[in-house]
Amino acid sequence: YWVKLAQEEPGLPTLALAGRQQIELPAHPRLRLLGEVSEQEKGALIAGSLLLLLPSALESLSISVLEAWALGRPVLVNAQCRVLEGQCQRSNAGLFYRGYAEFAPALRLLLQDAELRAGLGENGRDYGRREYDWEIVERRVLDLLRQVAAPTPEHSPIVEAGPVQADQGPFALGPGPADRVRVGMVRAFGRQ
Repeated sequence: YWVKLAQEEPGLPTLALAGRQQIELPAHPRLRLLGEVSEQEKGALIAGSLLLLLPSALESLSISVLEAWALGRPVLVNAQCRVLEGQCQRSNAGLFYRGYAEFAPALRLLLQDAELRAGLGENGRDYGRREYDWEIVERRVLDLLRQVAAPTPEHSPIVEAGPVQADQGPFALGPGPADRVRVGMVRAFGRQ
């Protein structure tokens, strides 16, 4: 899509592509194929960019998108990737497109409106801090584990306290420290 837009608009900025090339791209004077780059180079490229363009439809949560937001850069993503489309909607930190008819005006808007880019970039930075800072992720994981471990009447533990005997089946553990681990895990999760 970028090459097609560059043919329509000769003043389009240079597009730098980093990473393993997945498809054959036509030669263009403002298309730079960088190949694999180091993490430091990638950070410098994103920091020096106007925005991050991620055309892949096969992403989950993209580290590159989170890195762009951490650096205050907006993103333009392929809406066929529902995860990234949802992230852009929740964060208000990027635009998404379905086909060239949406790609071209979305990219034009981002390139022409510095205030919009700055606002979306700041929204991304705030969203990343609010959702993905280590302390927040750690707290959510611990809260989830506590929730799972909390016994409820309808999900009572399968095994009560006491050692597991060696003759209780082919996977039973003999008496000792290991049986307490198994019993503890059954209690924590309420079922095997």
